Amino acid sequence: MGRTALAMVLPAMGALLATSAGPAQAAGDLYGAMAVSREVFRKTVAVDYPTQAAAEQAALEACGANCFVYLVTHNECGSLVQRVSWNHLFQTFMPSTYTGTGPTAAAAERAAMESAGPDVDPLMDLIVVTTQPARVEDTFCTANTG
Repeated sequence: MGRTALAMVLPAMGALLATSAGPAQAAGDLYGAMAVSREVFRKTVAVDYPTQAAAEQAALEACGANCFVYLVTHNECGSLVQRVSWNHLFQTFMPSTYTGTGPTAAAAERAAMESAGPDVDPLMDLIVVTTQPARVEDTFCTANTG
């Protein structure tokens, strides 16, 4: 089976998402990985690979230069959540990302949102103000999840 790819640009952050599927495998262990760029908010996902190393390599190759593996999965789903805040001290927008895994897409998204915590922190509001509440940016699952 050939590899598939999906590209999508998210206007708010200029993010690029590419997804590739590994060789078909009816049963057994399946792995996934998400790679992100260090320079621009670009992410790629590789799912349904027979080994973790293969999934990571595919995600890194699809992402390009200056990328690193940010999330790995094994027979499960993974989710990425992002929140954008304005930092008064540095006068800049600051995206923050959080991840979660689970047996279903909903469980992975819930875990990622829980790791993000609340959008409002009264103690931090003097320095950092949330401009875009935490939201799910991407969720992927291996083919053998429910």
